[in-house]
Amino acid sequence: MIVKYISGNSEKEFILNQNYELRIKECNPYSTSWKYTSEEAQYGINIQDFSKDPIELQIVFKFRGSLNDINSNLKDFFEETEKDIIGKQSGKLYIGSYYLAGYFLQKETQPSSEYFGREMTTTFLAPYPFWINEKLYSFYPQDQEPQEAGNPLF
Repeated sequence: MIVKYISGNSEKEFILNQNYELRIKECNPYSTSWKYTSEEAQYGINIQDFSKDPIELQIVFKFRGSLNDINSNLKDFFEETEKDIIGKQSGKLYIGSYYLAGYFLQKETQPSSEYFGREMTTTFLAPYPFWINEKLYSFYPQDQEPQEAGNPLF
């Protein structure tokens, strides 16, 4: 399954699970919770509205390789995510064919204790809390020539 990020500002694409090793924490796309507002009724409540909170995902990136490659990958990826925040252009975080639109808000980098490299813990905020799967449909005109209808009055 491909995990990628497409910058909202430049539309630059980063394949996250090929260029870096990636582990995602606290992310279950099938888990959902709705909130509701209500008023008391004689028996129970009357529901007035439903809503969802924004999604916040904690993602841990593991950067391996030479120190030069690690610094280059960190710099390239997070320069683009900073531009998205400054320009208020949400990027798209894809997991397979589904994506969340949002921003990388927080990052903390530290040397890895397991291997030679860096580990970065990030927080991705999706203000619109729904996973999106876009499908492209194309409609083409029929190849048949239009036929004239006979005039029933004559």
